[in-house]
Amino acid sequence: MCYFHVEKQSDNCNPSLVGRGATLASTSLQAGRLRLELDDTGKIVALEDIVANKNYIVHAKEQWSSYLLRCRKYGTNEVARPCRSEIIERDESSAVFRLSFENMTSIDVRIAAKNGYFRMEIVAAVPLKEISDVFWGPIRTTMRGPIAKWVGLNRSEDFTIGLIPLELNTDAPACPAWCSGNAAQFEAHGALLQLATYDHTRDRFIPGDGFDAEYRKAKPLPNVTVVGSAVALFGCPRGKNSELEMIEQIELAEGLPHPTFKGEWVKRSWEVRRPAIWIPHSQSNMAECIRIAAALHAGSLCRFHGFYQNWGHFDLDKDVYPGGIEALKADSQKVQAHGMFLENYTLTFFLKPVKSPEPWIAPIPDPRLMHFAVETRLAASVEENTSEIPVIYSKEVEAIWKRSHWKVIQIDNEMIEFGSYERRDGVLLLKKLIRGAFMGKPASHAENAKVKLMQVGGYHNFFPGTLDMYLEMARNQAMIDVRADLGKLLLDGFGASTGHGNYAKNLFLKTCYDLFVDNGKEVIFTTSPTQSVFAWHYIGYFSWGEFDHIRGFRGTMLDYRLRNQIEMQDNLIPNKLGQYYLRKDTSVEDIEWLLGLSAGWDAGFELCVEPSIRNHAAFTQICELIGLWEEAKAKAAFTDKQKMQLRQTDTVHTLLKRNGRFELKLKKHWRYRGLRIRPAAELHLLPVNGGPASIAPCGIDWSWTHNPGIFREVWLSDDMIYHAGTKAPVWRITVPPPTPGGRDVSSLFYIIRVPEDAPCGVRDIQITLHGNLMTRVPVVLYPGQYVSRVHDVPMVCVYDANHRVIREARIPQFNPYWYVPEFKKGTTTTVSLTCVPLDAEAKPEVRMNLRFHSELTEANVKQTK
Repeated sequence: MCYFHVEKQSDNCNPSLVGRGATLASTSLQAGRLRLELDDTGKIVALEDIVANKNYIVHAKEQWSSYLLRCRKYGTNEVARPCRSEIIERDESSAVFRLSFENMTSIDVRIAAKNGYFRMEIVAAVPLKEISDVFWGPIRTTMRGPIAKWVGLNRSEDFTIGLIPLELNTDAPACPAWCSGNAAQFEAHGALLQLATYDHTRDRFIPGDGFDAEYRKAKPLPNVTVVGSAVALFGCPRGKNSELEMIEQIELAEGLPHPTFKGEWVKRSWEVRRPAIWIPHSQSNMAECIRIAAALHAGSLCRFHGFYQNWGHFDLDKDVYPGGIEALKADSQKVQAHGMFLENYTLTFFLKPVKSPEPWIAPIPDPRLMHFAVETRLAASVEENTSEIPVIYSKEVEAIWKRSHWKVIQIDNEMIEFGSYERRDGVLLLKKLIRGAFMGKPASHAENAKVKLMQVGGYHNFFPGTLDMYLEMARNQAMIDVRADLGKLLLDGFGASTGHGNYAKNLFLKTCYDLFVDNGKEVIFTTSPTQSVFAWHYIGYFSWGEFDHIRGFRGTMLDYRLRNQIEMQDNLIPNKLGQYYLRKDTSVEDIEWLLGLSAGWDAGFELCVEPSIRNHAAFTQICELIGLWEEAKAKAAFTDKQKMQLRQTDTVHTLLKRNGRFELKLKKHWRYRGLRIRPAAELHLLPVNGGPASIAPCGIDWSWTHNPGIFREVWLSDDMIYHAGTKAPVWRITVPPPTPGGRDVSSLFYIIRVPEDAPCGVRDIQITLHGNLMTRVPVVLYPGQYVSRVHDVPMVCVYDANHRVIREARIPQFNPYWYVPEFKKGTTTTVSLTCVPLDAEAKPEVRMNLRFHSELTEANVKQTK
């Protein structure tokens, strides 16, 4: 049901006057457990959990207000807030609100109470042609639990409020670089929810995915405006199951994408968590690859960089599949017969020749290829063999080339790459030429011929410059899955280059998904952790791996992997640990470590192997171990306490099965053998106001950090002593200077402990840096316990006197330093510590040690060896 309660309507449309003694009208609506209240200026004044009778809207100064929506007009950067709201139409379950703005804009929003959520849609806007953007929210809540930025969730201890898009042109606000959605953010009072919709009827280029708007234009889309933008606002009990149930209910009710695999929604599917094997399979070696993948208990096989001879048209590589698409389909069906499926790896929107020309580039470049809006012309004619090319100078042209790694121009039908240029008398002389680049042919060109400046990416690739070309690439990729009967589409580097922001990315996914649905195909979408918010509906899981071998099998991208696990949990995406490289030097213990970490996070993993891996001395044992751990995970054999132990990265566990029961045992603690521990004296720890008694020699060793120490070198400070409940001591500490081959910055981590003989424990632990930057440690410590910030992730772990982990706690992410701060080496800073004793009469001693590290590099790894 939807309930309305209107008190009084104000005629005021001046936000500076509204609220100064004026009695505001309010309209109250209810859907499920959530009550929404709007005042007559368009502010949201209540989002209440009616069961707990708790309103989560922030009530503070004007700048912290929550709004149903705001808007911006072309020609200004100012985002206008509504100053008046009135109901112009209503029935039993919905109402149309007209929001008026001081910039002479009005927007009509229909709010309908559905089964457990509000459906809100922009149904009219005046003057429509002048409105460039509309922003839903911000909705500012007092919630301080984990947010879901890829979905749009704020959480308290027991309640969740969500704001999710219901159509393709509604998504997170645009950001200038590669980003992973920002539908939810932390801020000082708690967290906020926000979405945006954009007008695409002009040639404005919306930045994002590494493309800024400077010197670029988008092709206008005449009928894509802010009208039709729609969102769902809901409240439900906090928890994975209840949140998924609510979103699934909305997906089905609103006709949103709801991908399944083997009949099960991918967000709940165990299939997406099965191991994936990356192996260079081909028509000639598929039988062997199937044997390897089956032995490794894989759910899927993927060929790295795919099986294509070009990117764009995605023609099959004849060296890999001489039999063409029918041969690939035959291999796919062989793989399926073994309970697995083949993946289709692509680099999404990258265009380039691989082994043969890409028809959109050569011999005749497609005019839709992305290029800068700035052009120049030839200053003189050139022949096929001309080694230096003069083009007419402009500051815009030079500005583009100064920041471009790859410098490519198009003259007529020839692509020309150049390595350098020289400015000379109004001309830019291009040098170090590659004529007929990208498998084209050199040609002669007349003086004053047009010169296009091409956008070339980091993979030495072009990009689609129009939406129709971009979506044609989507169809090319998806049809491979359809025609070859593949089970997964892996969209690496997923982004959009056309200037239409997340709308383009969402259309890309819709194009693929609709093709699969129309052809009766169930396909799992996979991408890297950079996506739009609407994409959440499509994505099965994330995959990544960037050949980071410096830190070894266990250390590769370790903190990044752990951060992703937390993000995936928060965002209701099945967990994956990413790609690991199984080689001849990978030990059985390495695999045990990975399997334990995988079980601890309920996460899948991916192994990159070569067919020669069968020659690994322990291949059979490795396969048996994977099978055993995967069976235990599938049967939910591990308790929450065991999973927490398995998440400790400095441990290796063994798993046995006796009489049908699984037995988990700690095998060992481990540390990187190349680690160098530096003397605490190098930190020059000194008291500022606590006197000599506030410092004692370091009373712990590296094992107390519970970090495996995959670093070049580390420092543990002397003990910093504080008596809880007294005046905060201040210390001065110097971060050591850079060592050869190391980084010039170091991160701050800590270990804080309460001695076993302390009279009581402590709470409200706070560390202050530089005198004004505070970070909270969200735990209670009892005598004999200590807390360690183990990794560069928003989480700490608490340990007992026997060094066993007993609980984990999330760092409050509205703090300035929810990621560990970095300090330039060689600098000096001040640090202080405060906490509150659990017994107000006691003054328990608390000891803190800071730790610093320098990263491994290629150079110092060689030195260590």
